[in-house]
Amino acid sequence: MSAITFLIADDFPSSRAQLRKFIESTAPWQVVGEAGNGSEAIAKARQLRPHIVILDVSMPEINGIRAAKEIKKYLPKTHIIIYSAHNAPLIAQRAMAAGADAYFDKSELEQDALSELVEQWHLSTFTHPTSSLISSHKESHS
Repeated sequence: MSAITFLIADDFPSSRAQLRKFIESTAPWQVVGEAGNGSEAIAKARQLRPHIVILDVSMPEINGIRAAKEIKKYLPKTHIIIYSAHNAPLIAQRAMAAGADAYFDKSELEQDALSELVEQWHLSTFTHPTSSLISSHKESHS
């Protein structure tokens, strides 16, 4: 089985390191790049073409929601997960409207939830980042 590739974008290096450790502890997942702001995330997504991009909402230059919209323009079949420390239903709605495939509060982004979501996408689509399924993982954030 080939690796499921991830790009992590968060303006806090410690958050990126924690996510990298979390992702790479699951075979065959692989982090192929990291970004510290939205502009860098867009450029790296276009260059690296990962299966999944994880974007923090609050980043400098371009926020995660705007970055998601731009990434989807160039890579419509790449799955995007947006996560935030701000548990606000409006942020989740905006993230999904921008093209995100999933939204998580940072406190909810646990290995089991991510594994379940990636497995769901993998069973249907992951042979190449230009696969055909766009899936949504919508949870109630009331």
